[in-house]
Amino acid sequence: MNRLKYLYWLTPLMVLLSCGRMLTDMLGTGWLLWLVIAPAILLTWGIVWVRLYNNGKPILRPEFAILSILPQSIYFLAKTAQTDILQHYAWQNIYVVCWVAFVAVVILSLKPKHTQDRNVPPTQDLIFCMMCILTVVYAFTTMGAYAAQICYS
Repeated sequence: MNRLKYLYWLTPLMVLLSCGRMLTDMLGTGWLLWLVIAPAILLTWGIVWVRLYNNGKPILRPEFAILSILPQSIYFLAKTAQTDILQHYAWQNIYVVCWVAFVAVVILSLKPKHTQDRNVPPTQDLIFCMMCILTVVYAFTTMGAYAAQICYS
């Protein structure tokens, strides 16, 4: 999958997965929420897996694609179970590590290594640089919002 198709598929799914509070307020925390979220999570995982699998020169094994959906899945599972798991410091640290792993996997999947991508170094690829910045901002803001909603709801 070339990078343009990858971004066109990944961006709306990530936006949907970052709307946790709005979705839980509108749909509740039951089966209706999972009717919307489960396909989005599986599709996101599948898209990242295909991008990692189809790279001309493998950067990262496709099995690491699970890390691209792990932090959002933890949030929706915690909201559904109505648990206070992030009240404990060890789980807070694990949650932050999950977000760091998310950033690493998404950034590595954005590298221009596919045969249809332009062959330029990542530092000179403006799309790669812009998407790296947006990925870090997305992860930082979503992590903060989700952690606050799990801890203080």
